[in-house]
Order: sequence, then structure tokens, then C-alpha cells
Amino acid sequence: MTPRQLGKAMKEMCVKAAKPLFFVFDECGSLSVDDLSLLRNSCRFVWEFMNAEELMTCYPFFYFCGRGTAYNELGTEGSPVGSHWLTLQPLEPEHVKTILQGATKHGKDAFTFHKGLSVDELDRLVGAVIDWTAGAPRPLLYAFSLIEQCYLDQNVDIKSADGLEKLFHMLVKYVKSKPDLINDLGSVGRRSSSELTADEKIAYQVFIECHDSGLVFGCLGELNNKLKLRLSDKTGAAKSDMYTYLRSINVFIRNYKDGTFSVVVPRFVKMLLRADGDI
Repeated sequence: MTPRQLGKAMKEMCVKAAKPLFFVFDECGSLSVDDLSLLRNSCRFVWEFMNAEELMTCYPFFYFCGRGTAYNELGTEGSPVGSHWLTLQPLEPEHVKTILQGATKHGKDAFTFHKGLSVDELDRLVGAVIDWTAGAPRPLLYAFSLIEQCYLDQNVDIKSADGLEKLFHMLVKYVKSKPDLINDLGSVGRRSSSELTADEKIAYQVFIECHDSGLVFGCLGELNNKLKLRLSDKTGAAKSDMYTYLRSINVFIRNYKDGTFSVVVPRFVKMLLRADGDI
């Protein structure tokens, strides 16, 4: 299906609904730059078709999301598509506490391991989980679920720093035994650094350096240039941009109110990818 054909099909859906529709395109990070541009063009055709038929009352909205999405290929705020970018922030401690204490499953509390903890003990636990997951929602919920299971099965001590450290290593071992969890808590399809490509290893080293040094970038382009320079020095050519590595290695971008950015690397990722010691 061509972009024009897809645009026409979406336009007909809008006309049939006779009201604004909200189209969601998930997993955009898995698309190539060219494919992402084609998808953007399909959405632009929807607007063109509707403008031509003066169907202003049912203009749709388009939402693109996914890890490592090449936002530059979705258009800028001044483009015909009218794109606005939104980088979701890693969760802060108060957000994590709200999720932990308010989550339910089948009408019951989803997590019970936190009950009975003092304020300081809960703060320590939440801080540890944020360090493990970088406060990213999906890995965070996986971690909570794994903690709940370990806590119920083995009565692990979660009130002390030593107990949390033991629990962390138990969780890492568990994740390594579940290939389907690697994509969400480690690196896509990789169990250790030995399975990373040469370019991915270099990118991972750059991410770690940025995280450990607390480096702040004025824009994402600075991070991209840093990666390309390092890749060029090590491999002689930089064929990919940072979005390639954000898709394959689970690191996160934190943006601040002043428009700057920093790289956040979850401890889970560090542990899962350093197994063979060459990173």
C-alpha cells in the first residue's frame, strides 16, 4: 500500500465516523528512516484529501510512539503535518510511590511487598528500583512484579540496603532466564555484551560515559554528533545515528525544563550487558 492509498483509507474512516479520530502508530522505533517518512507522508495525504473536500469538522489526530523513534523524520512544528514532539520523562519517586500503592489487579492490590515499610524504608526501595530501571514505566512494572514474586516465594528482606542488593542480583538472574524480558530490561535480543555489534559496543560505552559523568546536552544533536565522532574514530565510518542505538540498547533520554538533555542508563542494562567483562 502506498502512502497515498493509506492516506485515502484513513480519510474514508474519518468521513465514516463523522468526527475527529485519533490514530496511534506504535513501535515506530522499529521502522527505518525511509519507512517512517512514508508513514508521515500518508498522514499528510489525509489532511490534503480532507482539505480538498472541505471536511474540516473531522480532522484526525496522529500519535507516533516507540523507543528510539527518529523524530526528525516526522516533521517539525512548522511542517505541513504540524508535528509536536513529546519526550516522556522517567518517573520520579513520588510517581513511583503512587503507582506502587495504587495499582490494582482484579479489584485487589497488585503489590503487597511494600506494606509495613517505614517511610525511610519505602524511600530506599523506590530509589533502588528507579536506579535499576531508570524510572521507565514498563521496566518499572516488570521490576515490581518480579519483586512481588520473589518476596512472596522467598521472603526476601527489602527493608535494608543489603537486602535490596541481594534482591537486585536475584532479579538479574531471573531476567537472564527469560528471553522475553531481555527486550524490556536489557538490550534488544542480547543477553550480554558479547552479542552486541562493534558499533553497539561503542555506542553503549558513550551512553555509560554520559550517564556516569552527568553530562548534559543542549540538544539531542550534540549527543548524535558525539556518537558519530566516536564511531568514526573507532570504525572509520558512522553509518547510523543515535536512534539506531536507542532502539537496540535500553537507555533513556531525560529532558529538562530549560531544554537540555541527559542520558540515563538503568542498572539492569549495565548488569545484563557486562556479563563477559569486555565492556
